[in-house]
Amino acid sequence: MSLGHIFPIFFNFQGGKGVATAFGAMAPIGGDLALCLIATWIVFVLLTRYSSLAAILTAMLAPIYTWWLDDRFIIPVAMLSLLIVIRHKDNIKRLRIGEESKLSRKKKATNEQS
Repeated sequence: MSLGHIFPIFFNFQGGKGVATAFGAMAPIGGDLALCLIATWIVFVLLTRYSSLAAILTAMLAPIYTWWLDDRFIIPVAMLSLLIVIRHKDNIKRLRIGEESKLSRKKKATNEQS
């Protein structure tokens, strides 16, 4: 995984796609791991409506899944997971104070005039 995806130079080293890139790095370990990660993220999003919280919790569970499915990759997966959690420090702060935005099921209203 490239640190350039997590700290993109073109966006002042912020706003990277680290979770997606980490998933792309972990998925080749095995389809079963990839399915566990996807399912975990979906379950947490459905339960909490917070994408960031789902990503953090999925990252924290990734080393456990890896140990269970293929323990040869625990250290690199744990390192990626730790990096993801560290990069979400601002999201964690917003979650703690209740200011993190939730995903919405509502359709956006259109401002059409008749």
